[in-house]
Amino acid sequence: MILFPSKKYKLQLCFDDYFVYLKAEAFLADSSIKKYEEIAGNIIKMFGKELDVRRVNNKKIWELKESLNERGLSETRKNHHLVVIRNLLKFLQKEKGLNVMSYKKITKFKVRRKPVEYLTEEEITELIDSINTKTFSGKRLKALILSLLSTGSRISALVSLNIEDIDKEEVAQVRIKGGKIDSIIFSRKAMIAIEEYVGERRKRGDKTNYLFSTFGKNPKRWNPKDINRCFKGFAKKVGFKKRFYPHLLRKTAANLLYKKGASLSVVQKFLTHSSPSVTQNFYLGDISFEEVKRMHRKVF
Repeated sequence: MILFPSKKYKLQLCFDDYFVYLKAEAFLADSSIKKYEEIAGNIIKMFGKELDVRRVNNKKIWELKESLNERGLSETRKNHHLVVIRNLLKFLQKEKGLNVMSYKKITKFKVRRKPVEYLTEEEITELIDSINTKTFSGKRLKALILSLLSTGSRISALVSLNIEDIDKEEVAQVRIKGGKIDSIIFSRKAMIAIEEYVGERRKRGDKTNYLFSTFGKNPKRWNPKDINRCFKGFAKKVGFKKRFYPHLLRKTAANLLYKKGASLSVVQKFLTHSSPSVTQNFYLGDISFEEVKRMHRKVF
């Protein structure tokens, strides 16, 4: 088949259009779009910005996979590249009506399942009790930890909230993956900690509406990367042995719900997952025989 050259088929321009579309439709958080743009840059370097997207076929995808293997990336990181090229082809096909390779033909690398990390109730208590809540930073950290535990929210969604976004029923609306809006629930403990933290901010002259803000004369919204560093530093300071990071609290919240008797479908809805397999494989892990016995005695 003869392919007549056209600018609209150039890989670089196709990616440019794709990111304009993503930002306009607000399907993804800004942080996710930045990651996609970084990966798109890698793909463009591998294929060349002048590549005609109609020439993306099975052979080209095999070449991409081979190149990713040679770079020694993890299966998850390699799959991020495949997801980006799949999404580009889907956009070109469905939104621009171009005749390109079906995105459905691109298969991802198999990811080895790792044991699901989460905190026990004893470890949660140990961490909370280790926080010096007499300090401003301690009040903020406690409010954040309790908020992450009670909402099960992703850190990016939680820190995007303003104070007034939490209603009288202690529920807030957040934008989740795919640009959808979903509800998260704050516990009474979390709200008390938030009220103490915000009260301290107001005493210090912080009039911003961010739910979680930085210190200083000109407070800004607290950045997830800075929060990750804060968690790591806190765990090291108090001698906590496990790796401590914000997403660990999302996994912990899911496990707490499940082990207290919530069904898989309830946990799936709590985490706003579209597939129960994601909830089971990456947040709950394998169910032990002890848990089977516990539920058996409870039911029978």
